[in-house]
Amino acid sequence: MAFHGPVWQRDFLAYMGIMPRFEALVKQASAEQAEKLEQGLLRLMDTEKGMGKTYQAACIVPLKFGHPAGFPEG
Repeated sequence: MAFHGPVWQRDFLAYMGIMPRFEALVKQASAEQAEKLEQGLLRLMDTEKGMGKTYQAACIVPLKFGHPAGFPEG
């Protein structure tokens, strides 16, 4: 078994690709939807007023599965 993490929520979401997903959603959103998406992103990622440094993520996986997404290698 291998243990990965912990990493802050902000970092985990960034490693998982939240920004490209956010940008793709905003491109197709109305102004009202885009504002709500931005508020949600800030709530998840902000390290001072949001949850970016409130929660952490960790993962335990069998070695045969390799390195899991969302965690930096090293």
